[in-house]
Amino acid sequence: MSKENNKKTKYNKKIVLTVVLVVMLIGVAVSIVGIVRTYGNYAKERAEYEALEEMVSIDTKKEDSIDSSMLEETAVEEVEESKIKVQLDMNFSELKEINSDFIGWIYYEPLELSYPMVMDKGDGYYEKHSFENVSNSAGAIFMDYLCKANFTSFNSIVYGHNMRDGSMFGSLNELLKDTAIIEANPYFYVFTEKEALMYQIFAGYYTPASSKTYGLQLEYTSSEMKDYLEYIDGVAEFRDMEALSLDTLDNDTKICTLSTCHGLHSGNRTVIHGVLVAREPRG
Repeated sequence: MSKENNKKTKYNKKIVLTVVLVVMLIGVAVSIVGIVRTYGNYAKERAEYEALEEMVSIDTKKEDSIDSSMLEETAVEEVEESKIKVQLDMNFSELKEINSDFIGWIYYEPLELSYPMVMDKGDGYYEKHSFENVSNSAGAIFMDYLCKANFTSFNSIVYGHNMRDGSMFGSLNELLKDTAIIEANPYFYVFTEKEALMYQIFAGYYTPASSKTYGLQLEYTSSEMKDYLEYIDGVAEFRDMEALSLDTLDNDTKICTLSTCHGLHSGNRTVIHGVLVAREPRG
């Protein structure tokens, strides 16, 4: 090979290396911008929902204290004790003014899950918009538009993003990684305008977005409800048969399904099912 050709070869190699380096630097720059933008959205999301959380007051006392000196020695009228020990005080109308799609508040203490919920518009709007209708990749916690806003559907499906910082429904995966959390804290709560609802977690698993989990119907027959529960039995990684079994299934059975993406760019979903065990007027 001549010296001239050798110089050309070296020159071409330098150009290729330079181009590769520039492309790599551009890729790094784009990644950094993406990370900054993502965590910027996280910060905005946290600030917004922290402000909203200040509008509610949650009382998790297990028992009300009673002054024994106030009890009469004579017969005392028995009062039915509330099954729902967690109480939430919120100004529903004020939150409704902020977002007319507001339907209630969801709360699960061990995951520090405490968020307002909205009714989906049926167009994926709340996948990219916050409760205050601000464009944000964190989105909002929203109910499937095929469900009833008062949680009287057989299966009420509630969605939330799996955020990297653990916010929204980003912590649901922890329940399948460590089922001891469920065993120690089996109940999550929903508070609507007029009612407090307590759900006992009875199943959890990973499933494709196209699975039978999401095959909602407006109405269910008894056989269709049984078929859905049998499906859950077959796919569940965590299952509490005592919480809900085929033997206890009836027309009054109501379940709430919490769903989030399993991971970034994943076609799978993390699913947690709870069965309604108490429904009481919200004082």
